[in-house]
Amino acid sequence: SNYSSVADDIFRSVDKGKENIENIMNEQCDLIDELRCDVETKCEDFDNDASKKRHPAIDTRNNTVIDSSGDFNQTAKLAFSSTTSFTSTLKQETDRFGKETVNVWAQVPPVKEKKIIKYRKTLSSTPSDEVLLKDFELSNEPQQLCS
Repeated sequence: SNYSSVADDIFRSVDKGKENIENIMNEQCDLIDELRCDVETKCEDFDNDASKKRHPAIDTRNNTVIDSSGDFNQTAKLAFSSTTSFTSTLKQETDRFGKETVNVWAQVPPVKEKKIIKYRKTLSSTPSDEVLLKDFELSNEPQQLCS
């Protein structure tokens, strides 16, 4: 009947699909095996040829880095020593300047009290310029007084 014909077509279609999938799967497995063999061959070639050729260059660069780091270390030690010496000398010179030139530890003489002038609200009671300035010590710089 029609039902069995349709079912047979479906079974044939599924079997054909299964066969196609198996064929594709086998092709992929073959390609994967070929790729794995290529990768293993490349790795062996690299291990046997390229890495052996590069080894002396790597050793030379390694030695250069070690030598350069030793030179840098020596330069850094010298710079540190020079900086330490300069710092010590600067401290000594600063101390000497403070003690001998500026006399930072010397006693400061007391300052005279400032003269306080009391002004009055009426101008007639303000003392004259001579009275106002008689107790002031003026510097050597010329100063002008308002008249």
